[in-house]
Amino acid sequence: MKNLSLIFLAILSINIANAQWVQTSINNTTVTSLAVSGSNIYAGTIKGVYLSANNGTIWTAMNNGLTDSIILSLAVNGNNIYAGTTNGVYLSSNNGTNWTAVNNGIANKSVIAIAISGNNIFAGTSEDGVFLTTNNGANWTAVNNGLTTIEITSLAISGNNIFAGTEYGHIFLSNNNASSWINASNNLIFSNFIMSLATDGNKIYASLDDMGVYYSSDNGVSWTAANNGLTSPWIKTFAISGGDIFAGSYGEGVFYSSNNANIWVNKGLTNKGVLSLKIEGNYIYAGTENEGVWKRQLSEITDVEKNDSDTELSVFPNPVKDNLIIELKESQILQNSSISIYNIQGQLLLHENLMQSQTVFNIEEFAKGIYIIKIYNDKESLQEKFVKE
Repeated sequence: MKNLSLIFLAILSINIANAQWVQTSINNTTVTSLAVSGSNIYAGTIKGVYLSANNGTIWTAMNNGLTDSIILSLAVNGNNIYAGTTNGVYLSSNNGTNWTAVNNGIANKSVIAIAISGNNIFAGTSEDGVFLTTNNGANWTAVNNGLTTIEITSLAISGNNIFAGTEYGHIFLSNNNASSWINASNNLIFSNFIMSLATDGNKIYASLDDMGVYYSSDNGVSWTAANNGLTSPWIKTFAISGGDIFAGSYGEGVFYSSNNANIWVNKGLTNKGVLSLKIEGNYIYAGTENEGVWKRQLSEITDVEKNDSDTELSVFPNPVKDNLIIELKESQILQNSSISIYNIQGQLLLHENLMQSQTVFNIEEFAKGIYIIKIYNDKESLQEKFVKE
């Protein structure tokens, strides 16, 4: 009886230790990419596209019309879902029920990354640079003027700026819809290819093979290493929501930072090759190599992060209808600080430098819902939520 009790306790300890991340029913394939459209989550795998409409509990294969089942990238634009494959791009306009090849000008290309800005859809290919379509993929045109390396590994968009990462460690910037590109990786180490790019406000984050994470606040004029707390130099993917940054590594799990990547904390899923991350609702999803999709509640990660600063942030009235007052009880964080407001989906709605201890914002035009305020500088950060009535 004593031995049975010990065995039970051992099993219970293992279950508690692994309870934070839950493996979904996609559990035996490689998931290269994830995308969200409303409450639908799409997983791009080496076996085609899967859809879940219930937080990853049940996944359904959605491959009708896909003649190439190796999915390399996914992106959503309104009702349109784009899948990049080893043989061009496929489009679905009915939640993945049917797919149509939209490959005129880009057929037989491996589409590693897709980025969307309004009606402009950009496809980064492994050997032929960047392509642009303005008619939902009916026609694609190469837009490589200024690119000295055309092996594209990643794309990211921030406002009017488009960033392209390449196999040889260069990052290029275009601010004219890819009509031309300039070098935006002046002090990066060019021997290491860019594995992933992500943007948050005026910052762009890049992961370099075997070199970890770097960030730039000046559109790539200069880059700063941000590896404090990272135990893996192989960051494959980023996800950003409400100022929180998540980084998926190959072999060391998922890392989290609430202070602009100044400090990273490991949040589990170790010994997994995390290839893609996506946030939807109250969950973060991780696509892995050979082990499918895992998920975890965001609150398990973000709510336990406490700020060590003595600075106190007050937000009132809360709930609020029009004028929101943000007040700091201490002034230390005012030094070189910024303030950002995000909606609950993680979209940046407001960003400006913080100049005084009390600031009033008129948010009358905001939709009803929950919002996140983040105040931060290079050393610390504060975060608070408010409700718009």
